[in-house]
Amino acid sequence: MAPGIQETADDRQQFESQLKGWILPPEVVERLISYHTIINYPPGALIYKQGFPADFLFWVVKGAAKVYCPLRNGSRILVHAAGPGELLGHFDLMDDQSQWVRLFEAHSWTRCTLAMVTRQHVVKLAKSLEPVVLVDMLQRMNTAWSSWVGAFASFLGLSFRDRLELVMRELGTKFGIQDKEGILLGIDPAHADLAEMIGSSRPMVSRLMSELISEGEIGRRGKRYILMNGGRLAVKTKSPAPGKLSHPPVKINHNGNGRVIAA
Repeated sequence: MAPGIQETADDRQQFESQLKGWILPPEVVERLISYHTIINYPPGALIYKQGFPADFLFWVVKGAAKVYCPLRNGSRILVHAAGPGELLGHFDLMDDQSQWVRLFEAHSWTRCTLAMVTRQHVVKLAKSLEPVVLVDMLQRMNTAWSSWVGAFASFLGLSFRDRLELVMRELGTKFGIQDKEGILLGIDPAHADLAEMIGSSRPMVSRLMSELISEGEIGRRGKRYILMNGGRLAVKTKSPAPGKLSHPPVKINHNGNGRVIAA
């Protein structure tokens, strides 16, 4: 099934709410709302491939998407599971033709709704911002990128067991629903998905998941995993209310005089 371009009032309302959650300048929110396009993807659909022109930014309004780094040997690493309120398509680079192209590739994980904005409009918006606001945004973006690099560097030093526990906690934070038994994951990661996320084999993940289940850390309800109450994973996982952002993005506040205040 091909992606469909169709926007509902609920889609628009959620997108606007998520933009305001970033506490962007009101004029930026208004222009992004005016110039976006809503696209609906079925599960498993290709959103973009590595090397494609990076002409658009995507914002996850509903559902979940996977961001992969393809490797030369034909395998791939699942570098990011994006949920509502998160960006896709902001990882790019300039090729030898001086064109911006995709560094990674992305697929829909569940049925998902994305808001698409052209790079041209984003650049135009950035140029229209007051210098003090733009500098503050760049500083916060640099902090965000540095956090990503630090997280990946730390991840490489962990054992497969520790990596898997970290991934399950992250999935619980992003897609978890508080339940009487613990934190119920709203998505169903296959062992192959988890193997791509921690850089191991699927049999290794199966063995580690069996250990976590036998230790009472993880349970199952049908096809869904549960981070069980009383376990370390549930205790260390922050489960957001449905529809809330799991990882607050870069925020910019303004006082009545238009000056920037650190959030």
